[in-house]
Amino acid sequence: MRKKILVATLLVGLLAACGGSATSVVGTWVEPVPGMAGQVQGIKMEEGGGASSVNMAT
Repeated sequence: MRKKILVATLLVGLLAACGGSATSVVGTWVEPVPGMAGQVQGIKMEEGGGASSVNMAT
């Protein structure tokens, strides 16, 4: 899971570096939790560059 978050963070950084692009990553990005039916985990990207985790301790 940490690798997925790292990859997502790197992609967000690359998109931000493009500047002037109409692409937005603002929103909640989740995936199913392996072995836990009905549960999701992920990240929430906020306006202004803030981010928080969804259903994760990190």
